[in-house]
Amino acid sequence: MGIIKDLRNAIQFYKYFNTEGQQFTPSARNTAKLIQWLKDETNQIDTKTVDGQVKAYLSCPPVSTIISKKSQAFSRGDFWFGNADGKQRTAEGQRIWELLNNPNEFQNRRQFMTMAYTMNQLFGKCYIYGQGVSFGSKYPLLTADKLYVIPNPNIEPIDQNISKDKFGIVKEYRVEFNDSAYRIPENEIFIWNDETVSMSLEDMYATGQSRLYPLSNPVTANAAAYNANNALLTNYGAMGVLMGGTDAAGSVPFLPNEQKEIQDKFSLQYGILKDKWQIVMSKKNLQYIELSRPINELGLKDTIEDTTRAISEAYNYPMRLLGFANASTYNNVTEAGRALYENAIIPEAEGFCNFINSECGIENKDYQIRVSYESVGALQTTEREKTDNKKAYAELLSILLKDGVITTEEYRAKINIEEL
Repeated sequence: MGIIKDLRNAIQFYKYFNTEGQQFTPSARNTAKLIQWLKDETNQIDTKTVDGQVKAYLSCPPVSTIISKKSQAFSRGDFWFGNADGKQRTAEGQRIWELLNNPNEFQNRRQFMTMAYTMNQLFGKCYIYGQGVSFGSKYPLLTADKLYVIPNPNIEPIDQNISKDKFGIVKEYRVEFNDSAYRIPENEIFIWNDETVSMSLEDMYATGQSRLYPLSNPVTANAAAYNANNALLTNYGAMGVLMGGTDAAGSVPFLPNEQKEIQDKFSLQYGILKDKWQIVMSKKNLQYIELSRPINELGLKDTIEDTTRAISEAYNYPMRLLGFANASTYNNVTEAGRALYENAIIPEAEGFCNFINSECGIENKDYQIRVSYESVGALQTTEREKTDNKKAYAELLSILLKDGVITTEEYRAKINIEEL
């Protein structure tokens, strides 16, 4: 099938731009348009649209960094099928577990799930195409032969309106890859929604909404601040007025072609980088008037920090992990890392499990797709913490014994004297 070939190209395109397979780079639906987005850096980035969300990922460093790092953290989870005790049985669960472990011929489970998570985080929802599902099945996901993540810029729902006074119901999806287009029935597309629910009146059902949706101004300002930093670093040496010599009639301006020639050469040769000149030397009778322009007055550092905070909070990502130690509420990186897993990664991974279990009709059964992050270093209790906990417990028991709440025998039974 042609769509499988295009999906393979999209997956390879996704991998090519990041050797770890964690970051998302969109399959080029329209390469010329994508290039124009990146060139047109002065326009507002509309993060309410899929196109704007892609541009935010490509031009706003905190967005791509946070999603990439969260994807790496998500992929460290230990997923399994079974009950809470780790026992594994039932044919239905084994079928979906086998499918997740070998989703398609191009990806293993970790690569597939990481790509799905990245789409979910960036766009608020992830579209998964189930190849070979049985029509009319109560749980079509269980009948799929292969699973493929379709990049959000390449897919859009087609609404079939029932009447003028009702919202449309999706009957099929249109998938585009460059010049190829496909129509896929809605029962072959499975949608993993983010926990951020769309409040758009255009959505008939509660669907996931990109966390970037309300962040158009912070994302645009952050990208602009980084661009301004780069421009100042590169062109700082040009902050002045270069004037020609004078004759009896007064100042003699440069001709237009001379102005452009000097400007081009000056920008290339002078600046504050170590490979550029900082002092202008000329045989001509020139005057240079320096223009005072304190960089601190631009507030670029504050702008970057404030906008990064807004983006970080939307993704439950501690700023301490981005290097903003003074802007963080956590005392150290270990504490921030633990908060990332407890507040974001674990609930989101459990959300993925709930999505798969629901699509398979096993969400209320003892045997399910489950996940654990107990082996992650950031969640391990340190020896110092263990010692502090023991001391605190001993002090509590001593107070209870002194107040007569517990007896001496109960005290001895609860505390391990040798360890303390």
